[in-house]
Amino acid sequence: MKKSQAEIEQEAKKIIDEFAKALEAVKEEVNIDTELFDSMRTPDRDPEKGLKINMLRNFPKTKDGEPQMEKKGW
Repeated sequence: MKKSQAEIEQEAKKIIDEFAKALEAVKEEVNIDTELFDSMRTPDRDPEKGLKINMLRNFPKTKDGEPQMEKKGW
């Protein structure tokens, strides 16, 4: 059964109206609390402290155990 564009629009509007009516019945108060944090770098908080070690740990290794770097030939 193929519906016309007008029938589809009418059915969609009916669904949206029913949903809006159901939302009006909800009496729950929603409160979203967010905690702000200081994102500025300070001398005692260094995010790059172990960056080099972590990056080298993630590199694929060669047979000798050395990190394998990208080569020009792809």
